[in-house]
Amino acid sequence: MDHFSVWLFNFGSQCTRSQYWSRALTHQHFSNTPHGVPGNEDYGAMSSWLLFTSLGLFPQAGTTHFMLGSPRVQDASVRLNHLDGTSSVLQIVTLNNSAENVYVSSLRVNGQEYRSTVIERAVLAAPEGCVLEFTMSAEPESTLC
Repeated sequence: MDHFSVWLFNFGSQCTRSQYWSRALTHQHFSNTPHGVPGNEDYGAMSSWLLFTSLGLFPQAGTTHFMLGSPRVQDASVRLNHLDGTSSVLQIVTLNNSAENVYVSSLRVNGQEYRSTVIERAVLAAPEGCVLEFTMSAEPESTLC
């Protein structure tokens, strides 16, 4: 599995395909069994892909961008420890999430409407924290594209 190929749709007008495939691959290829990770774990690469994808984010290597996708989690909080010794919290909230609702109809970042398929690390790791509120839909229409 190529870790980044799913996210390439975010660079064009078909970002809903990234949302669909990121969700579909987590269901098709990963499970909570002894053989639940596809292929060679490669020092955690596959599990990292699953973790980030389940949060609706994926880091674009060599940049400070994170690609936005379809989160599997209802809500999650991630404590981020910064180099200066401080920490902040990245909170992900997913409204109307279900197996059928795999498309991000809208996203709010810290209460403000967000319209892009990428988000900067500085926003996610802001000292005051960050809240991503995804609203999900069964229809492939997204304000992100």
